[in-house]
Amino acid sequence: MSEHLKKFCKTKDPTHLHGMDNYTKKLFIAASKYCLTKKVGNQDIAKIVQKEIGKWEYSFIPKGTILYRGTKTIPDQKDRATYYAPSIEVANEYLPTSKDGFLNVYRVKNDLVLFKLDSVLNANNVLEQVFEDKTVVYTHGKAKNDKLEQTMYDLIRSLYTCELVPPKEDTCVHLTRLVRNSVTNKDLIVSNWLCEQGFDGYNANIMKQRSGHTFPAEVMLCKPRKSIELIESIQMRKTKSSKTLQKILDKYTN
Repeated sequence: MSEHLKKFCKTKDPTHLHGMDNYTKKLFIAASKYCLTKKVGNQDIAKIVQKEIGKWEYSFIPKGTILYRGTKTIPDQKDRATYYAPSIEVANEYLPTSKDGFLNVYRVKNDLVLFKLDSVLNANNVLEQVFEDKTVVYTHGKAKNDKLEQTMYDLIRSLYTCELVPPKEDTCVHLTRLVRNSVTNKDLIVSNWLCEQGFDGYNANIMKQRSGHTFPAEVMLCKPRKSIELIESIQMRKTKSSKTLQKILDKYTN
């Protein structure tokens, strides 16, 4: 039993809930929902759990799952927010076309419980959480008339609505659908913020974009060295051959 879990059970201090790993949080959330629904167990503890951490939806990636990442150079081993693709076809799109890059194949070491990025519930929860924080986290442009300063609320709202410059609002927006917008440096700021909130990363299925096209399924891991292991780095350039990709896929999924 973790120290945070022991301290919470002893003191009922909700701050200890946020220090737990997300797998334990998920178990606590499921147990508290059962207790409240069936009216069994310690109702006070169940209510605290639901109020503090029960508002999130999680995505589960089982141990042994294969993930891919296309890079121009040999991948570094730094433990920081990094993006991966569940699909080898998507990873292939990130490979150089005129010279060799590396198609990296990874295996998930332990069951992962991640923030579900494509959840309307989660989107509204994070927007409400950061709405009052007016700290500037992103600046673009140097000229006074062209300078753009944005808060975390602006970045998250843009990520989910495709509004590059969200309007100023007196109340927090409430979304009923999500439209994925991806700007690399802004995505990384949001990803690092999620890591700072105690999540191990995020997972998202295919999402719609404003253009009508789709944004591919994605996985972001806060500490990849802890979560996955590199199986192979295949030196190759972007290929149009489905047979080439299928051969690699068969090697690790059969």
